[in-house]
Amino acid sequence: MKMHPKSTKEKTIGEIITLLKELNEGKCIIYCPTVRICDDVYEQLQEKSGLGLPMAVYYSSLDKNAIQLMIATNAFGMGLNDKKVRLVIHYSFPLSIGNLIQETGRVRRDHNPAKCIIFYTCHDICTNYTIIIQSRESITEDMNDSFEANKRKEYLAKACEKIFEVVHFCEEQYICREQMLAEYFAWNGDNLSPPCAHCDNCLRVKFRI
Repeated sequence: MKMHPKSTKEKTIGEIITLLKELNEGKCIIYCPTVRICDDVYEQLQEKSGLGLPMAVYYSSLDKNAIQLMIATNAFGMGLNDKKVRLVIHYSFPLSIGNLIQETGRVRRDHNPAKCIIFYTCHDICTNYTIIIQSRESITEDMNDSFEANKRKEYLAKACEKIFEVVHFCEEQYICREQMLAEYFAWNGDNLSPPCAHCDNCLRVKFRI
């Protein structure tokens, strides 16, 4: 697993194209926070990649077996068990650590080497918060009801906490990524596995020693 702070859209798309060129026969899922961004990434890759990969944007049902590159929101992937997925790219911060685990869990179903990359920028925090607000406001609530208002306030506070857990995860530069994810769901007293030795943090620490 590797983190990539985003600079410009053009550079990020270029880095994604480089990753796709290394994909060979494997499949890739690119997770984007909104449908609009999915469409934009799809158009950019269609225009600039020159790879000729069978690609699609996920909206509803389609023949997933025929697609090598899927660009999708986090609605995609539930129940997916495709052993050919070798690369998962997040075009921005996942909404939560739980989302991150679920979405990166699409790779290594056959225990062969795979990559998970997160491209992110601070602007993604605002995007994710907006998504959460909109999803909450789609629920019919009587905002004049103090109980409902308090529920909404608690929900948004918890959502913010989850967003910044992801930010902390991405910004951390020393602790093993797999250990961080394991610790997130560990019970008190659980023994964590040793460092994975292949995430960006493990490699960074290794080369500093």
